[in-house]
Amino acid sequence: VEPRLTWLAGRLGAVRDLDVHLAHLADYREALAAHHVAALDGYENHLRTLRRQARRRLVEALDGRAYPELLDGFRGLLDAAARQAPADGPKVAALAGPAVEEMLERVLSRGRAIDDDAPAKRLHRLRIDVKRLRYQLEAVTAAYGRTLDPALDALKRLQDQLGLHQDADVARAHLAHYRKAFAEGKRARKAFKHLIEFEQRRARRQRKRFRRTWARFEKATADLPARLKA
Repeated sequence: VEPRLTWLAGRLGAVRDLDVHLAHLADYREALAAHHVAALDGYENHLRTLRRQARRRLVEALDGRAYPELLDGFRGLLDAAARQAPADGPKVAALAGPAVEEMLERVLSRGRAIDDDAPAKRLHRLRIDVKRLRYQLEAVTAAYGRTLDPALDALKRLQDQLGLHQDADVARAHLAHYRKAFAEGKRARKAFKHLIEFEQRRARRQRKRFRRTWARFEKATADLPARLKA
């Protein structure tokens, strides 16, 4: 199940990333001088072509054999769990607590290692772990009521902030590739150099906000292990 799920998530992620790039065009047009805006026409066409290709690959993935096989795999897991679970099995806390604590420790370890010089890929890995921890918590909220809300709210804020940083970094890389491979003429190259710097500034702003968001997250999750055992 996991390899097929990762494969499908990659197809979805490709479409989503291109949607983000397209959404940034409005900011780019405002950031550029009037005589540089025309350079974005070719870039927009390039992005829309890539999105059509990514969407076609996604549709092919959903129409092919892999997606039904993925659903069958999930059904098999659910059926196996139902057959193996005894009527007087362990409570949710006994199962969820250790798994969440392990993931929380991983997130804390990664987050505390982030400094001003940390490469973007470290923040991206932290974002993935934060997302997994959030999903783990959301899966057990029915057993705990609203006691997990502070931790979930802090996780969402942290995930969103790290996502904005990742969006800026990916957009910068995409702009740099386009400038090198497709930008023709001094004016176009200058326009894309300006946009690359624009995304670099956007990423730096998110880095500056990271410490404050991280501190709120640590405070909100300080008693999470105890709440899971309650």
